[in-house]
Amino acid sequence: MNKLIARIDKLPKWYAICVVLVYGFLMAEYSLTVSRIIPAIETLSSIYQTVLNINFGLMIVACLIIWLVSSFLFHLTALLFSGQATFNRLLYTSSFAYLIPIISILASIILIDNIQVPTGDSIVIQQALFNNPMFKLGEQLINWSFISYYLIIVIFIHYIYNIRWIYAVFSVVIPALSIWGITELIKLL
Repeated sequence: MNKLIARIDKLPKWYAICVVLVYGFLMAEYSLTVSRIIPAIETLSSIYQTVLNINFGLMIVACLIIWLVSSFLFHLTALLFSGQATFNRLLYTSSFAYLIPIISILASIILIDNIQVPTGDSIVIQQALFNNPMFKLGEQLINWSFISYYLIIVIFIHYIYNIRWIYAVFSVVIPALSIWGITELIKLL
């Protein structure tokens, strides 16, 4: 594993940025694909299309910000457990953990593109979509791919920071649960 991380460290830094940009692009495309299935109100179609286009760009920017913030939180937590590494090393290495979610998102987009949606109002279409087994499979692919992402990050942190496995797990679990808790708290407000 040390050899793999050493090889990743030798790759140009723009490879890492490209991986995250591809991830952001595919997340935006997935969101756009789902949005296109549900028809917009005819009078608002041009406004709706404009919002979708703005959302596309914002989704890519949001993925870059999430990559930076989550890597920084993982870095800080690993430092608390006496880890010895630089933030840049984790930042660029962690981007390659997005490769599995990229494949899953691409497969989900292909699955959703092949869904036959009934005609009717948007509520009927949403119910049909959310009950469709192909849509459910696509959602599960994306959700399960992030478990592999976090497991890969744990492995990277263990080898990059030279800390025990349990500390590497905590370095990922503590920030992830903290972010989840904060989002749940905001939902309640």
